[in-house]
Amino acid sequence: EVPSRPIGMIFKFEDVALMRVGEELKPMSDEVYLKIIEEKAFYRCTSLADIVIDKGLEFLGSSAFEGCESLTEVTLPDSLSKIKITEGYFNSFSSKVFSGCKKLKKVVLSEKLKTIPEAFFENCEALDTINFSKGIVTIEAKAFSGCRSLKQIILPYG
Repeated sequence: EVPSRPIGMIFKFEDVALMRVGEELKPMSDEVYLKIIEEKAFYRCTSLADIVIDKGLEFLGSSAFEGCESLTEVTLPDSLSKIKITEGYFNSFSSKVFSGCKKLKKVVLSEKLKTIPEAFFENCEALDTINFSKGIVTIEAKAFSGCRSLKQIILPYG
């Protein structure tokens, strides 16, 4: 059985997702969803260009995608409910989750997202438009520091 919490790296071979369990690679079926992306899970994976985070993700660790310079697009599913920060678990994101993702251009945020924390999109130089969901209550200082291409911020009505 493949655990929902990654023990090691997740690979894809011929469009089949594989998870390292001990010394073996085991296929992940369509019924098994990745529920946890740990802190710094993809830290400085400079060649990572695409990632599809499907339904089922419940936990996202701080700096999970920090320094993924080739990453261009991310969608955070509405199932996302816990983001690790230093003091505990809250319904908000911790700092630097996408910091340094220089080619990140498009982000679709979870409807459950309440806070954009400090340095969340720091130095995302290609980010030009951000469309906030109705759940956003707080945008912390420096959340978009270094986002030189940011031209449009779309806030929900009401």
